[in-house]
Amino acid sequence: MIVLGTTHEGPVYARTDSQVDALIDHIMNDLPQGSTTPDGYAIMPEKAVVSIVKGKYPEETDERWARNFLYVTVNTRNGYGALRWWTPDTPDGADEEHVSRFIWTSGNPTPPSFDPKLIFDPGTPSYYPPEAAIPVAQVRSALEEFCRARTGERPEYVPWRNRVRVRRSGSRNRRTRGSGPPDGPL
Repeated sequence: MIVLGTTHEGPVYARTDSQVDALIDHIMNDLPQGSTTPDGYAIMPEKAVVSIVKGKYPEETDERWARNFLYVTVNTRNGYGALRWWTPDTPDGADEEHVSRFIWTSGNPTPPSFDPKLIFDPGTPSYYPPEAAIPVAQVRSALEEFCRARTGERPEYVPWRNRVRVRRSGSRNRRTRGSGPPDGPL
C-alpha cells in the first residue's frame, strides 16, 4: 500500500518509510499559512489530503480515485490543527452506525478560547470551528498512525466529533450529531 499525499505542491506517492516521514514533515511544517502578496492579494492557507492506495499508484491500478481520505489542516502559528476523515466504502454487513457511514471531524472537549484559523475550504474560504481544533502534536500522531498502518481506516489516536452520514453514492446526506450545516465546516 502506498501513501498518497496531496498538497499545494501536487501529489506525492510515498512508498518507503523515509518517503512517508518526509511527507508527514512536509504536511506538518510546510503548508502555506496564508499571507498577502506585495500587490495586496490574499494568499489563502492550505490543507493536505492523505489517502492510502493500492499497487504502484497510479501506474498499476484500476482504481481511478482513492477510497479513503484524511484531510489535514495545520496552523503552525498557534499550534493547532484539525482533521477530517471519510471513506465511500462500507464493509458488507456493517450496521447503520459503522464508522465508515459517516464523515468525521476531530474534536476537542476543551477547545481554545480563540479562533485557531484552521482552513476547511481554501476556495471559499471557510474555517473549522474551535471545537475541531486539536494540538499539532495530536494531529501529527494521528497522521503518523494513518500513514504507518496503511489501511485507510480512521485514526484512533484523536477524539472525533461531528459526523455526517454518507449516502451509498458517497455524498453527504444528513447530520446525525453535532451542530452546523451539513455542507459547512464540521
